[in-house]
Amino acid sequence: MTTPDVPSTGSGVESPASPSTASPADGAEDPRRRAVRLRHRRRLLAWGAVPALLASVISIWLGFVFLMTLAANRSVIAQDYPAAVSRYETVARVNPWLDEWRVHYNLGTARLLADDTDGAVDELEEALTSAPSAGMIDAQGQDGTTTQVRDPQAPECLVRVNLYMTHLARAQKATDAGDEGSARAAEDEATAAAGECEVPPPPQNSQDPSASPSTDPSATPSEDPSATPSEDPSATPSGSAEPSSEPTSDESADSTPSDSPTDDSSSTPSSSSSPSPASASPSPADPQRDKLQDRNDRANGTGNKGGNGRKW
Repeated sequence: MTTPDVPSTGSGVESPASPSTASPADGAEDPRRRAVRLRHRRRLLAWGAVPALLASVISIWLGFVFLMTLAANRSVIAQDYPAAVSRYETVARVNPWLDEWRVHYNLGTARLLADDTDGAVDELEEALTSAPSAGMIDAQGQDGTTTQVRDPQAPECLVRVNLYMTHLARAQKATDAGDEGSARAAEDEATAAAGECEVPPPPQNSQDPSASPSTDPSATPSEDPSATPSEDPSATPSGSAEPSSEPTSDESADSTPSDSPTDDSSSTPSSSSSPSPASASPSPADPQRDKLQDRNDRANGTGNKGGNGRKW
């Protein structure tokens, strides 16, 4: 019995294939690797959900603050100050951190407009503690010189100006109530609140000039024009000084014209500035003007007591 020949494995002849160790033909994933992959995905989702949720909350919060502030600003423009105060208060409750000085500044200004000066002072003083300081800028004065002043648009000066106006409003209320001591104290607080910032002039400055002309000019014109027109109306229209000496028989022509202009200073300048009696017609005191003209007519010879016949 002979042994069959074994085929040689020479060059170009493939050896029999070994049993296959590849994955199953259906492509199923290894359960262990699948579990690891899913666990990693859940971890990424957990870590990413927190920032996404936080960003959503912040976006909603910022949107609410912006819209509520916008609504409050519109209420101020519409002069609905109670509604503006209510909306700014809502903004202050939900926004105690972001731009804190502006929140208190807006609320304090709204309360000032709503005539709540005490509440306005509290809010504006709180805003002043957190407002950024005002820097120095170059400003040109009325005489053309350049000076260094605090930036009026800086947050600090914005707050100080409104706080200054609030104290002046309190001073005005105290003045109206007859409490002069509280009024002076409020004025001092207003000066301190202004600091180095440029502020508008106080309302009292607009009242003082109205009081001065009612007293000083009323005294000065009653004396100064009374001396000059007492001679000019009798001399200037006639062209000489004779009318003042000829009617010596009429004592009223010698004394009364010097008294009449003193009583009414508004008629005297009008007669001394013009050589004709018609220029004195705008005088508000017509009876006195007529009396003065009648006496001057008689002094110039046109009246009943005679004279040399000169006219005005």
